[in-house]
Amino acid sequence: MAENKKIPLYNYINNFGDELSPYIVEKLSGCRTYFLKPFSFSNFFIDIIRYCKYIRNKNIRKRILAYSLRKKVLLAVGSIIAEATENCIVWGAGISSIDVMVNKKCGIRAVRGPLTIERLKALDINISNIAVGDPALLMPLLYKTVSIKKYKYGIIPHNVDFEYISRLYKDCENVLVISLRTKDVEKVIDEINSCSYIFSSSLHGLIVAHAYQIPAIQIEVKHNQIGGDGSKFLDYFYSVGIPSYSPLNVDCMQLDKLPNYTNEKLLPSMDKVKIIQTELLKSFPYSLCRDFA
Repeated sequence: MAENKKIPLYNYINNFGDELSPYIVEKLSGCRTYFLKPFSFSNFFIDIIRYCKYIRNKNIRKRILAYSLRKKVLLAVGSIIAEATENCIVWGAGISSIDVMVNKKCGIRAVRGPLTIERLKALDINISNIAVGDPALLMPLLYKTVSIKKYKYGIIPHNVDFEYISRLYKDCENVLVISLRTKDVEKVIDEINSCSYIFSSSLHGLIVAHAYQIPAIQIEVKHNQIGGDGSKFLDYFYSVGIPSYSPLNVDCMQLDKLPNYTNEKLLPSMDKVKIIQTELLKSFPYSLCRDFA
């Protein structure tokens, strides 16, 4: 890992989908990443107030004020394109809702899917030379799992669903409930690969399962709200040729019925995935390691 060059990266933490950003960028570049926030006056003043509250409570969090004034900050995995400012590079991020605003002055190399592209077009942002695809689809190129199949079904709850789903399936044999509340990316990938089928209310649970060619389908907990309007799932689905469908209600779904779903819902077009992988590598905004160049 190169120590002489570090890449400023904006991502959330302690959640598998968010931790994919530094993992992928560091593997591809051979450089360390470090946290920086895109600068905006409105967010800065809000964070000043939050920082003062933390100091008063003797709970100092340095990340709150880790803003970049000059350095270009990379935004990669996640529904965070709306947080990009003019000193940002976007590579793979997408929309959380269909009507989010996107800064016209940020540098966009790649976005997650066609719905994000459509939003950029609606905002009169130039979409020429923008690659389409979620960087999480690169994971099989970066990490070769040695996991063997131990469970028939894996259930990957979004963080807001974890307690409920854990209780629901705690006594079920042949079922693994996978926690995403971790920084250990490889552990989660090994757990996903230990299952024959995946049910997930987490977007990146689905994407990583699909990347490793494990049949997976979206589920939801009706009484829990995940951020956004659902566009992020469709954004990904359309990018890999999966048609839109209604997620399964976790309270009434039957695990053993999953194999009966059509393959077009359970797995993406692997030809499209390979094209996406190639385009993402071409659009990566930093020098690639020798293994990927």
